[in-house]
Amino acid sequence: DYYHERNGIYGGGPIEAGLKIKLLEENRIIPSTAIKADVFIPAGNFYFHMDYVSPVFRLMLQKNISKNFSVGANAGYGWNVYEFYTKKYGSYSVSMNANISKKLGAFAEAFSYFQPHYRPDHRIGAGLIYRFSRNVLTVMQGGFGISEPAPDIFASAGIGFMFP
Repeated sequence: DYYHERNGIYGGGPIEAGLKIKLLEENRIIPSTAIKADVFIPAGNFYFHMDYVSPVFRLMLQKNISKNFSVGANAGYGWNVYEFYTKKYGSYSVSMNANISKKLGAFAEAFSYFQPHYRPDHRIGAGLIYRFSRNVLTVMQGGFGISEPAPDIFASAGIGFMFP
């Protein structure tokens, strides 16, 4: 469950579940490539949830620069589904990732959301990832908006369960 701030309002967000399928293994030139299909399940605070299950699809790229450092990028398209309308949006992110230890990682990223007839929501953030085990991790991140529609500051945290 995510914890967000919107116009001075704090609350929990939707539950996310998904499937990631690797398309290409990384080689010297080509980054690892995967597609990810997620659904956001309605839950959480009134200001941060959708009325119905809402899908998003992403193309994800990652390139290892060294044993402990990588760069990543993704582009996606999604639908937030409400009772009387659907908000379509595009997104992208670029990130730098570092392994601090076997269990602790850090990242910095720039990301944006685009909706028809709205100004883009651009943000910059950083965070930590802690792996409790191979299949359980937690993520904490925060940052700030760099465009007018984005929140001045944001923070989120979540726990992830991966199934092989």
